[in-house]
Amino acid sequence: MTGPYDSVIGLQKEVAQIKMVKQMPAHFEPAKGDVRFSAVMIDVNESKGTASQIIRIQQRVSL
Repeated sequence: MTGPYDSVIGLQKEVAQIKMVKQMPAHFEPAKGDVRFSAVMIDVNESKGTASQIIRIQQRVSL
């Protein structure tokens, strides 16, 4: 996922919360600021079908 960290899937979180709570249509606005790249890297043991290691990756992005 890449986008504003303090958001709901890249949208202003306040508008998303109001839409969910009131179940009313709302105009979504893109969130701004503090852009980050977030991911995980998973090392998988294929013979067992399990994850042997999970590494969190997070990097701030300057635009």
